[in-house]
Amino acid sequence: MRYTEEKIETLQSDDDDNIILELCLRTFENDRRVYYHKSRILKPELANKQRRVVGSLRTDDYDKAKQLAYRKHAEIDLRQKQGLNVKPVSVGAAMDKFLKNYEENIKRGMSGYSSNILRNFRKSIDIYWREYVGSKDLEDITDRDMEGYEGFRREYAKSTKRIKNKYKQNYKDSVALSTLKGEINYFRQFLRWCASRDYYKGGAHEWRYKTSGKVKNRREAFSIDQYRTLVRYMRTTEYLNKGKHSNNGAPDKRVVRHRQMLRCYILFLCNTGLRVGEARNLRWTDVSSTENKLGEKVCVIELDQNLSKVSRGSTRSAKVIGRYTAWRALERFREFLISIGEEPTDDRFIFCNLHGNVIHDFREGFSSVIKEAGVETDKFGVKFVPYSCRHTYITFRLKYGKNLSIHSLAKNARTSVEMIQSNYDDTETLDFVDELTL
Repeated sequence: MRYTEEKIETLQSDDDDNIILELCLRTFENDRRVYYHKSRILKPELANKQRRVVGSLRTDDYDKAKQLAYRKHAEIDLRQKQGLNVKPVSVGAAMDKFLKNYEENIKRGMSGYSSNILRNFRKSIDIYWREYVGSKDLEDITDRDMEGYEGFRREYAKSTKRIKNKYKQNYKDSVALSTLKGEINYFRQFLRWCASRDYYKGGAHEWRYKTSGKVKNRREAFSIDQYRTLVRYMRTTEYLNKGKHSNNGAPDKRVVRHRQMLRCYILFLCNTGLRVGEARNLRWTDVSSTENKLGEKVCVIELDQNLSKVSRGSTRSAKVIGRYTAWRALERFREFLISIGEEPTDDRFIFCNLHGNVIHDFREGFSSVIKEAGVETDKFGVKFVPYSCRHTYITFRLKYGKNLSIHSLAKNARTSVEMIQSNYDDTETLDFVDELTL
C-alpha cells in the first residue's frame, strides 16, 4: 500500500551517541497513520556493519510513539555495546545468507565446497531446521533447542504434515539415528558459520548429541517369514498382472516388464547384499558365476572402484559373492527379456528402461509390492525401503549362514566387523546352537 512519510523529529540521548534516532510518521492512502523509528548507525564497524534499523512503533499516538522510540534507542544501544547485532537476525534469514554464500563459494571453485554437501545442507537445515526454529531470532538458539530437535524430527516423520518441497526430498515414516545425527551436525556447522560472522554469540554449536546408551541404530530387515511371504507373492500371476491393462483386458507389457525386473531386483539385493547405488549401475558383463561345493551356481559380481563405497578411490575393483537365488533371479529375468525380443547385451545395464537408461529409483514400485504382499513394516513399525534388502542379506547371513565367519561376511558386504556388530548382530545364542556344539 502506498504511503507518504514525514520526519517528525530527531532524537539523540547525548553528543557521544553512535546512534541517531529519528521519529517518522507514515500516512497511507487509506488515511491510516503509523509512527516509525529510524535508527542510523554512525559507526557501523561497532555494530557488525549494520547501518540502519527501521521499524513500526504500531501506534498513531505521538506521546506513546516518542516513548517507544526512546525505548527502542536504548535497546539498540545496549545490543551494540554487548557485541550483538543491533537488529536481531532470524534463523531463517541467516539460513538464506548461509546457503547463498555456500553457492557462491562453489562457483568460485573454492576447496572444501561441493554440490553434494550443499544438497545435504538443503535437505536438513533448509527443510527440517527451518520448520523447527526458522522463525526464532538466531541469538535465542540454545542447547535446549538442540536437545528438542530429536523429538520434533521423530514426530514430524510420523505426521502427515509435509512442507512444500522444492528440493524433492523423499520423506519416510521414521528417521534413522545416523540421519538424525547428520542433520544436527549440519545445523551446528551452520551455527559455527553464523558465529564466525558475529551473527551468533551463543554456544549451541558446541552441543553434542548423546544417546542414553540404550538406543541402537537398528537396521530394518525382513523377518524370514516376511521374506518368504514376499517371494511367494512375487511368483503369482496376480503380482505380474497388477497395474495398467489394455483395451482387451490384457496386462500392459511395460508394466509386466517392470514387475519382472522389480522381482529380480529385490531377490538380487536380498541375496547379494549390494547397496542400491551399486546395483543401479551394474551391467550384464559385471556378473559371472562360479560353483559352490554343493554344485550350485552362484554370482560373482565385479564392482568398479567408482561404484563400490569402500573401494572408491583405490585402483582395484571389489568382488562380491551372491547366493544361488540371486543368480537364478538374473537368469530368469534374462530369459524373460529374450522372450520379448530384448536381447541383453554385455554392455547394457541390467536394471534399465526400454531405452537402455538406468532406472535410478525403485522406491515407488518397491513400496507397492510390499504393501500388496502385506509386509510393509518390521516388528517395530518401521517401513521397509529398498535399502532394507541389504540389511536383510546381512541379518540372514548372521542368523542362518553355515559356519560363516563375521570377517568373511564383512568383507563380502564391503563394511567393517565393527559396523556389523553394532548395527546388525542382535541374534540370539540359540541361533548358533549347531556351530557351538558340532
